[in-house]
Amino acid sequence: MYLFDFLNDNCVAIASGSETHVGKAGACWLSHQNPPQSYNGNISKSSTEKLFIYRKIIRYMEIRQLLTNFAIGKKNIIEPMAYEKKIPVDLDCPLRLTMSLIESKWKSCILDELRNGQPLRPSEIHKCLPEAAPRVLDIQLKEMVEDGLITKTIYPELPPRSEYKITELGQSLVPIIDQMLKWGKEHFYIFERKYGSKYGK
Repeated sequence: MYLFDFLNDNCVAIASGSETHVGKAGACWLSHQNPPQSYNGNISKSSTEKLFIYRKIIRYMEIRQLLTNFAIGKKNIIEPMAYEKKIPVDLDCPLRLTMSLIESKWKSCILDELRNGQPLRPSEIHKCLPEAAPRVLDIQLKEMVEDGLITKTIYPELPPRSEYKITELGQSLVPIIDQMLKWGKEHFYIFERKYGSKYGK
């Protein structure tokens, strides 16, 4: 009862199954953002319309995370959910194990940029791969650090500075990348036939 009273006073809305409970803060926010509109001076926004607005703003998973943080005494901060692979890695297949380290769109390119052993700052890696979304690139860099392919060094400076450098394990994958580059050059006609008309070539 006390938990609900607290959330009722401080939260915009609480989703529970098919129901959404609107808190006082949510009611104030909605009345400020969407003042009651009338039709012929008689009809205002229905509760169904207001409920639809709340559901567009707040996702159920974020509210559940908020309730969990409150219950265990954490700050009311909604953290993004980490992506989990639906298909587990097959430990009996060396090919799949190797591909699991470099199968993402930009990991091979990141290793190729770091192959000479020269450390690069995140902004420099982003400049080398301008087609990659910064958020996607940051996630893949984090995964590569966790897998031991690269290292991340953070320097205690203001503003903070960090650098990425390839490891010995990462260097062991460079010959594979070289073979992929060689194969791509030797069979470039395949990609011309496949993508040429798409890019107006």
